[in-house]
Parts: sequence; structure tokens; C-alpha cells
Amino acid sequence: MKSSIARKLTVTNVLIVIVALLVFFSIVIVIFNNYTFNEFSRQLLIENQIANRVHRNDKIDKPAVYKVLSDSVNLVYTKQGEQGALELDYSSDNRLSNVVDIEELIGEYVRAGKKVLQVTIDGKTYLCTITTNREELQKADSAIVSLISTQSVGMVTRSFIIALIITIAGLTLVSILITLLVSRRITKPITKLTQIAKQYEQRNFDAEYIADTNDEIQDLSVAVSHMARSIKAHEGEKDRLFRQISHEIKTPLTAIYGYAEGIKSNVFSETDKPLDIIMSESLRIKKLTENIVLLSKLNSNIEVFQFEQCDLPKIIERAIETIESIAILNDIDIDYQPKAPSAIRADEDKLFRAFVNILSNCTKYTKTLIKIAIDETNDAVEVNISDDGDGFDQEALDNLLSGTAQEKSNGSGIGLSIVNAIIEAHGGKFIVGNNEHGGALFTIVLKK
Repeated sequence: MKSSIARKLTVTNVLIVIVALLVFFSIVIVIFNNYTFNEFSRQLLIENQIANRVHRNDKIDKPAVYKVLSDSVNLVYTKQGEQGALELDYSSDNRLSNVVDIEELIGEYVRAGKKVLQVTIDGKTYLCTITTNREELQKADSAIVSLISTQSVGMVTRSFIIALIITIAGLTLVSILITLLVSRRITKPITKLTQIAKQYEQRNFDAEYIADTNDEIQDLSVAVSHMARSIKAHEGEKDRLFRQISHEIKTPLTAIYGYAEGIKSNVFSETDKPLDIIMSESLRIKKLTENIVLLSKLNSNIEVFQFEQCDLPKIIERAIETIESIAILNDIDIDYQPKAPSAIRADEDKLFRAFVNILSNCTKYTKTLIKIAIDETNDAVEVNISDDGDGFDQEALDNLLSGTAQEKSNGSGIGLSIVNAIIEAHGGKFIVGNNEHGGALFTIVLKK
């Protein structure tokens, strides 16, 4: 069973939130424990100092003041006589009156060298501080012992942990809800695009969806929509091309069949001319088939291009020489003024074929003149080829505006389609239109 993107996003985000909160929880607990210990220690020192001042003041009711110091347990010890030991004079908690060994406690306090230390009394742990009337604690005549149970610290910490756990649980729940909403917002247009793609799979390119998300998903939906329109246009052009190719092949096949049948039926007394026509039409079919194969390779990026530095004017001169005999036979002039060498990076053979196809198209439909001009800039070369024929009709130009190269009329369009594919493979532009004063205009722009 496939796992949806929304579920993956939700699980991933929730795991990230939980891990982040656990790390945060651990750090906060450590910090809070240290803070609580320090605060209780500070409070213990303050109350111990107050208890010490009270002990020195004989004018106040000491037990009453000691009871006010409710955060700590205070034990007051005094020495009886010069050589006597410290004895308990007052305790704010009678449970500790007989369990505290003051001499041992003072010794432990001295060895620790801290103002506040943890001690264990009667199986319980306390924070402890001691103040005496002398710097040497062992020689003191009086001692004030202040204690705070670590259970009090633990209770505060536990309360904080409970509050923190509740907060974390709430934040986790909120993050899950937010993640679900965001995930659905992200996956909803993706789901819609998936449905559209399935319609495209069924060749229904009329379906369209543009996501209103103002992000990469919207860009994707626009790209998919453009792709569908491009495929639809390509499918239409392919159908049109197939129909025209079928017509182009049908004409010579009809002629071949007719003359072959005539020869078989002894209709012709002389068979040389019919056989010449059969051979001519067969060559026409062969050439058309070769063009179809080449166009298919170009459109499928199968055809290999060999790019190298080439002289563009020489390529054009070769193309002119190739069709020059046809131009002479049809009394067509070619106006071309060769320029200084213009180096471009190109596949010379492919580019030569493109110019031959354009000039061949011109010789079919021009009346008396074909003009070739080269314009050069710092980074590109523009070649304009025009004739004085009837030019393209409006239907052909409309197809050209949609990216389809066609012959002027009654042609298969393969020749100019091959030109378009070759120029695009060179990273250039192939533009077809009409002159202002009539005739076709072919413009090729190539990068240097």
C-alpha cells in the first residue's frame, strides 16, 4: 500500500517536533535543576544570616522570629562553659533535635569547604549551612545550623516537569494539527496534477489545472499545462504531416502503378519513357522517405551533431552551387554578395543541408529572383533569404506562428521542418514570413 505524501510529511514533521521538544525538555530540566538548587541555597544562606542576627539580639523574642523563617529548619547550638561542648539551645523542628550530631556536622562542613552542602540526616537529604561566632568552627561558642530538605527542591522540580510535559503534549498536538493542514494544502494541488496527468495519459490534452499556491507547485502546474498544449499542437502537426506525406506518396505511387500496368498491358509501344517516369517517381519516394527518417531522428535527438568552427559564407556558397543548375534551368537569378569569413561553431554538413532545403523551396515558388544577405553582430550572425514569389498564405503563416514549418502550398512541409530542427539544435532561430512587397522571407539567426 502506497504511503501518501501528506502522511509522510505529517510523520516527519511530528518526529522532528518531538525530538526537538525532547532535547529542549532535557536542557530545560538541567538548567531548572541548577537554578532551583542555587535559589534554595541562596534562600538558605539568607535565612541563616537572619537566624544568626536574631541569636545575637537579646531584646527580641527569638522563637517567634525563628518560626517566621518557615523555608528552613534552624538549630541553635551554644557552648556550656569554657571547656563544654556545643549543645542544642533551640530547634524549629523537634524531629531533628536528637538526630543531629553537631560536631560531626561541623567537621563535614569544614572538609567540604562550601557555604552550602548536601548532608544526610536520619536517612533524609538536606541542604545545610552553618554560621558560628568564630572563623574556626571547631572553637566556636555558638553555631546556627540551617537546613532545607531536598524534597522541597524535588517537589518544585516535579511540578515544573509536570507543567512542562503538559506544555510539550499541547505543542505536539498543535504541531500535528498544523502539519495536517499544511500537508493537505501542499498535497491537494499535487493530487489534482496527478489526475490531470492521468487524463493526458488517455490523450485528453484539453484538461487543464493551474494551482493557486504562488510557489514551485504553481510553476509546475503551469509547466505541465504548457507541456500539454505543446503535445497537443505536436500531435496536430504530426497528423497534418502524415496526411500530407500520404498525399505526397500516393501521387508517385499512382503514377508508378499506372505506367507499370500500361507496360504490362502493352499499351505503350515504347517503354523507355514510362520506365523513366517510374524511376523518377521511385527516386521521389526514396527522397521523401529519407527526409521523413531524418526529421524523425532530429525530433528524437537521435541524430548526432559534430560541432566545429565553420566559415558560414562558404557553407552558403556550397548550397548555392548545389541548386544553381536548377536556378539556371528556370531562369532564376541568385543575388548574393559574399562577405569576409564569418566563423561560427556548427555542424557544417547539417547547416549545409538546411540552406539547400531553403534555397530548393525558393526555386520552386520564386518568379525570377532569390536574394541572400548576411548581417553580423558581436555575438550572432543573421542570414536573410527572400524570393519574389507569392509567399505564404495566411493558413501556412498561422501554423508557422504555432511552431510548425510548412511549404508555401501543396507541399509536405518536411524540408522546412528539417531546417527548423537543425537550426534549433544549433541554439539558433528559424523565422519564416513574407516580404513587405511580396514573396517569402526566411531568417536564420545563429550564435557565434
